[in-house]
Amino acid sequence: MFKTLLKTFAGLFFLFAIVAAHATVVSSLYSVQVPVASRTTVQRNKALRQAFETVLIRVSGNSAIATVPQIKDAMKKTNDYVRAFSYFSDKQKQDNPLLFQVNFSQAAINSLLRIAGQPVWAKDRPLTLVWLVVRDVNGTQIFNENSNASVVQILKENAIRRGLPVLLPMMDLADMQKIGASDVWAPFIHVIEGASARYSPDETLVVRIDATNKNHIKGQWLLLFKDKQMSWTTTGANLATVVKNGVDNAANALAKQFAVIESSAQRNKVLVNVKGLWAVTDYAKVMSYLRGLTGVVNLEVLDISPTQASFGLTLFIDSETLQRIIKVGTVLKPVKQKEQQIATEQQQEQQDLSEEQEGQDKQQKVQILEYKYK
Repeated sequence: MFKTLLKTFAGLFFLFAIVAAHATVVSSLYSVQVPVASRTTVQRNKALRQAFETVLIRVSGNSAIATVPQIKDAMKKTNDYVRAFSYFSDKQKQDNPLLFQVNFSQAAINSLLRIAGQPVWAKDRPLTLVWLVVRDVNGTQIFNENSNASVVQILKENAIRRGLPVLLPMMDLADMQKIGASDVWAPFIHVIEGASARYSPDETLVVRIDATNKNHIKGQWLLLFKDKQMSWTTTGANLATVVKNGVDNAANALAKQFAVIESSAQRNKVLVNVKGLWAVTDYAKVMSYLRGLTGVVNLEVLDISPTQASFGLTLFIDSETLQRIIKVGTVLKPVKQKEQQIATEQQQEQQDLSEEQEGQDKQQKVQILEYKYK
């Protein structure tokens, strides 16, 4: 009885935390674990190359990263990008496999990707709710977050491999009153969206796997963005291949929305106003957060007043990409946005964002983004 209650409260706490947190910071983005047969040099070098490719795919969002010429050259000197490595046994699995863990240098990896002209996907990543159903000879089953089924484990392992935060529904009484396996299999989009609302996901992924023919498994994938949908199909002789390829496609699609390529030619400017700053630590946290965002070249504090501040940002990305990145974060909440004409004299006095326009009377359109500190 006590164990049942404990699991119930743990589930409620887990759900509350997910709803409250919304997007997710992938803290282990630059750390990779690879199974090895032994601690020999040959095994270590092989695992290091595999881990290196994994971290590059994870950070860039490009599953074909190994084909880029600059990356091929870097593969020959992977040790230059390693901070530390270690071995340990995975005691959660019955056979206790030996794992080789590598921690890569974030600065070195990001620098390599920029030199290679590849995108960098920041640690703040969208939380994706996955509705997973499998149809086999026994019928159609929907899976929940706590399931130990192999298909769920394969899905989660591949999501970790790609640095993709995922969550499956609890499928408790509240969920079961709104949705069933047949609704997901159909799929009835309005039913899925209604049942997804309680989890407040950034994106929703519908996965339907037909395993009635064990020699030819088919996966149908549907990614629901706020304003559009994407779908694709994966097939294979085994479940692992079908799920791996499906997760790769999902991660690639999300990376196109959030990963950015640095361009020395592109320099955009925005004014970011932030309200709801009630302590000195709030100001410091927001400033540090904005300065560390992917795509921000320079940050200037333009104005500070009680409870709010204005920041001038110089970007090598466009404003829309910046807003998508901030949206999946946990620091700022959008209030409204507007555009207005700001005279250069006012820019130099309040923003000083461009030395080239100094002393000119010409006006420039600068986008103003309004946020509230969460």
